[in-house]
Amino acid sequence: MQVYGYFFNPNIHPYTEYVKRKETLEKYAGEIGLNMIYDSGYDMEEFIRGVAYRESQRCRMCYTLRLGLAFGPGSPGSQKRRI
Repeated sequence: MQVYGYFFNPNIHPYTEYVKRKETLEKYAGEIGLNMIYDSGYDMEEFIRGVAYRESQRCRMCYTLRLGLAFGPGSPGSQKRRI
C-alpha cells in the first residue's frame, strides 16, 4: 500500500499565500519522499459563494468539500494517481 498526500486549499487568501504553502509542501514532501497529489484548482470565488451568509457553517462546508474531493467517486483518493 502506498500513502499519498493531497493538497487542496481554495480558501487560502491571498493567492500568494496559497502559492507559498504549496511550494513549502512540495519541498517538504520531496525531502521525506511523500507522493503527492496537487489539485490544480484555486477557486476562491466558488468558496466564498459557498460560505457567504453561512459563516457559522464554514468549517462544515470546508471539511465536506475537502473530504468529498479527496475520497469521493472519481477523486484522487479513489484513483490513486500521482501528479
